[in-house]
Amino acid sequence: MIDSQTTADEALRVLEASLSAERLAQIDAIVTGNTPMEKWERHTGVATFAHLREWAERQLREVMTMRAYRDISNGGIPKDDELGDYLVGKSGALSMMLANMRQIAERSAESHG
Repeated sequence: MIDSQTTADEALRVLEASLSAERLAQIDAIVTGNTPMEKWERHTGVATFAHLREWAERQLREVMTMRAYRDISNGGIPKDDELGDYLVGKSGALSMMLANMRQIAERSAESHG
C-alpha cells in the first residue's frame, strides 16, 4: 500500500508489482521499447531524424485538427470528455517532442554553420 510515508522508490516497486500482477507492461519496458507492441508501433517510413520530425508534425496536425473540430462542433470544450482528454494529452506530448526536435535541429545548424 502506498501512503504519505512511502518513498518514491517504494511506490515505484509497489506500482511495478501491481502492473506485473495484472499482466501489464512494466514502465521501464515501455520506456525502453522492450514490449511485444514495439514492432507494431514503429513506422517503417521513419529512418532518419528528418523523417521522425515529419511524422511527428503529421501526427500533431492530425490530433490538433480532431481537437479543433471536436471543440467547434460541440460549441466549446465539453467537461468529462475522455476523447478530449486523450487529444489534449497526445497533442501536448507531440508538441513537447517537436519543440525539442526543433531545438536539436537549430543547435545542429548553428554548430555546422
